Parts: sequence; C-alpha cells; structure tokens
Amino acid sequence: MLDFFFKKQRQIESLIYSYLHNLKMTEKHFDDAMNTCLESGICDRFDFLTEQTHKFESKAENTQSEEESKQKTPSRLRERVHLSGMKQ
Repeated sequence: MLDFFFKKQRQIESLIYSYLHNLKMTEKHFDDAMNTCLESGICDRFDFLTEQTHKFESKAENTQSEEESKQKTPSRLRERVHLSGMKQ
C-alpha cells in the first residue's frame, strides 16, 4: 500500500541519480578530451570524446527536464483547483 505513495518519489530519485551519472560522464569525457588535445592535438580520439561529452550533456539536460516536469505536475494541479474555487 505504501509503495503507491512513494512511487513518484522513487521515480524522481531515479531521475536524479540518472542525471548525476550523466553529469559525471560529461565531466569525465570533457576532461579526457582536454587531456587528449593537450597531449596529441586535435585528432580522431579528441573528436570522439567531444561527441561523447555532448551526448552525455544532452542526456543530462533531458533527464533534468523530465524530473522538473514530474515535480511541477502536482503544483500546477493545485493551482488550477485553487483558481477554480474548488476546495483542496
């Protein structure tokens, strides 16, 4: 029974962990790309690492947007109910 009440909380928690993972991978690939550039110049490995950096950055942004939309849904619902004059 309590699982129902905590379902949304678990979903948001999962999204936050996913966001942090993607952010960590973005930082790692960025760091590797910069080190590669300094050691070898702009090369195929550097290009690959910059693409991976952008890929993980995009995933992090998408996850952040999804998490924000999940958190805003109840408050928007409360605002609509309040504005329509219905009791909460």
